[in-house]
Amino acid sequence: MDYTEILRILEAAQGDPAQLALASVNLHLAARSQNEREKVRTALEAAAIPHWVDEKILARLLDPPLASEAGPLLNALQDAAFVEPFEARGTNAVNVQETARLALRQQLRRQAAERFRDLSLRAEGCFAGSEALSGRVEALYHLWSIRAEAAADRSRSLINEWKRERRYDELVLLGRMLRELWKTNSLPSTYLDALSSCLGEIRLIFAGLAEISKRALKELEEEPPPLIFICYAHADNQASSPSHRWVERLVLFLTPLVREGRFSLFSDHAIKSGEPWHARIQAALATAKAAILMISPNFLGSSYIAKSELPVLLCNAKNNGLRIFPLLISTCLYEEATFLYPNPECGPNELKLSSLQAANPPSETLDEMDEPASNRVFKTLARQLLEAINTP
Repeated sequence: MDYTEILRILEAAQGDPAQLALASVNLHLAARSQNEREKVRTALEAAAIPHWVDEKILARLLDPPLASEAGPLLNALQDAAFVEPFEARGTNAVNVQETARLALRQQLRRQAAERFRDLSLRAEGCFAGSEALSGRVEALYHLWSIRAEAAADRSRSLINEWKRERRYDELVLLGRMLRELWKTNSLPSTYLDALSSCLGEIRLIFAGLAEISKRALKELEEEPPPLIFICYAHADNQASSPSHRWVERLVLFLTPLVREGRFSLFSDHAIKSGEPWHARIQAALATAKAAILMISPNFLGSSYIAKSELPVLLCNAKNNGLRIFPLLISTCLYEEATFLYPNPECGPNELKLSSLQAANPPSETLDEMDEPASNRVFKTLARQLLEAINTP
């Protein structure tokens, strides 16, 4: 599959997380037959119903004869974008990345209600009777989708039990699950009052507790922090002098804001050995709210950046409001550079890189500054990022 076809698929998804996740199957399994890709797409939709799957769970979610292929299908999913290892649930467990998982669930609920209900029923059966806390809450999560009245009764019973036994970690986990259902509007309106009531009961419990417990529940009140994608060339982070390892220095400078939950950062440093690096990068590109371009001759000369990262960022900037912030590392052809997208070879759209407001001018690159001066540029960039992600 050539770049033209890849970018046609991505553009057709129009930034929709569900469509991007399904499109990723076509992109990463391009060498396989259409029938094989359809099988993996079906498995991806099924895997998005629970919070995680392993081979046994996936087999129970799929219809025969596809259920007998659960092992190979799980292996195929592990190599796809938007699917991540979930070692907390076993060495063979995976989960669909949250934004894609919720979008796929919503798409199925709207467009194939009977299939959504059937998959939810099967998922509830996978976890019913589990003695593990995660399994009990997971079973309840699916019960809300198939028998909401019973789920409401069960939720209230657990809330009372765990309140009485002061099992506050369990209450937080239950609250997270209820909040996800509420936030994604995953239930018929007739049951939202019951769900809201259960979530309200948990919040009232924590309202009278010590400050440390209130901070634990704070997760239930907040949105996940916006993701900022750092786009850079590896050579610009490999200098012998630590003061010129620009990604490390930038991440360190922004760490206080990450710690406070103002935003999160992604660079390929976050990818563990053995993980599908291209899939992780593409998933981060699809969900980022802003991007930092660390521009240098190495950056402008990178084929991967030009063909696999910038076209996605530029499409998302045009269609979904992603903000892009250049940071000039060293003297280069920044003012002359032009990029085509969605196809990096023939467009039809075009962007002149210098049309984007950089954190520092071309005459004052980071390489030419001492450390205090470069830190002042990082501070300017940090303020620009905060302003961008706080602007609706």
